[in-house]
Amino acid sequence: MENYTKEALLKLGEMDPELEEILTVSPFPVVDYSVVPLEMIRQNIITMEKMACDACPTYDTKEFDVSIQMRDGYENTMRVIKPSPATSSGGSPLIALFHGGTFSMGTKIQLVPWARAIANLHGAVTVSLEYRLAPEYKFPQAAHDAWDSVQWLAANVLGVDLSRGFVVGGVSSGANLTLVNPGNSPAGFEGEPISANNRRFRNDAAAVERKDGT
Repeated sequence: MENYTKEALLKLGEMDPELEEILTVSPFPVVDYSVVPLEMIRQNIITMEKMACDACPTYDTKEFDVSIQMRDGYENTMRVIKPSPATSSGGSPLIALFHGGTFSMGTKIQLVPWARAIANLHGAVTVSLEYRLAPEYKFPQAAHDAWDSVQWLAANVLGVDLSRGFVVGGVSSGANLTLVNPGNSPAGFEGEPISANNRRFRNDAAAVERKDGT
């Protein structure tokens, strides 16, 4: 990618001075997993995700799960949210979302409320993706799963019109996966590569858009 030298990439890991000052005064809490087991936290997160999903309107979207195969044969699942015909006339762009959770918790259900709203507002087929979690699966497993999923979506377009846009986004660890994966255009993707140097971020939906606005 243009201007992405080793030095430039390493510089991205330097903390912003303003954020560093904030964290000095108010650091993140440290979770003692010997007292609060990770599996208990995961179950609590799943419960909260489901409650938020159940409370969110569907906007007449059509939703279903798709099982896809990762490079090592592992079967992963994604939740596909298709907009109602009334909001998707003329073909739908494709939006893929990666959930957050410090790479160690969270599921595809987490971003379903966002996906429904995006599908309704933009007439987009929106997909909420999963990846294998740490510590059971160590780096770079999550990154591999994320990239395999993006490649699968590009090759199996679920009835979308990629010429209208292919957006990849996420929150927290999912935003990290959004940034580190793309380098070249996946098979079947037209136009500019999905790459970190041609994105702009929007705080309202943690979304990433191509420069041409699609």
